[in-house]
Amino acid sequence: PINERFRISQETLENPSLLVSNRKITDLIVNRYTLDTMIQYFVELAIQNSPELKQIEASADSADRLLKSNQRDFFVPDVSLLAESTHNINESRSALGIPAEENDWLVGIELSIPLFEGRSRTAETRQTRLLLDQLEAQYRNQITIIEQNVRSEAETANASYASIELAAESLEASENNFE
Repeated sequence: PINERFRISQETLENPSLLVSNRKITDLIVNRYTLDTMIQYFVELAIQNSPELKQIEASADSADRLLKSNQRDFFVPDVSLLAESTHNINESRSALGIPAEENDWLVGIELSIPLFEGRSRTAETRQTRLLLDQLEAQYRNQITIIEQNVRSEAETANASYASIELAAESLEASENNFE
């Protein structure tokens, strides 16, 4: 890149790639009401397309599902199905009067209702609620940051708009003086 040649071009305010050359935009900057309306639109657009907010929303959805699961754990019993099969080789049960069989089978169902577990389920539910509150605060904070950034950039652009007009007038005066 250091040996690469580059070309300097003369730019004017009529360049179509510049935002200031778009008359639709410059007409909106004329008064404070239309500028505020445009800024509000940009704020809503930035909030709608923010990946940070989408990430926080996904985390909040996950935490909400976890909270519902924790709340269900208070009332829903744990059900287990047990099954076992063993094959007996050379067992001498017949000497004890028990009929000898080659296979033993065991099938059972276990049902446990959570009556008291040292308040661990209550602590998990509280922790999940606190996580949801934290995510909600992060969401509101991120919206504030996005709005602040958009409004700051729009005000900076609005302030520089006047200097662009003055620069255009200065350019015209300079060209007239040069001739």
